[in-house]
Amino acid sequence: MPVTAEVAEMAADLRARHGIRVADAIQAAAGISYNCAVFITNDARLKCLNEFSDVIVLADLASPQT
Repeated sequence: MPVTAEVAEMAADLRARHGIRVADAIQAAAGISYNCAVFITNDARLKCLNEFSDVIVLADLASPQT
């Protein structure tokens, strides 16, 4: 997906509000601008992204079931 001016502005806003890294902010902004409901990541710190219906951390899925 192209990084449009809208995505770049949204990324800057996400970075300022959530204190996340630039690359993470760009990926999140792209997902938001393309109406993605779920964000999948390996970084548990990104659970703060309340702009998505759900943030799934892959390590949480890999935990053994008891």
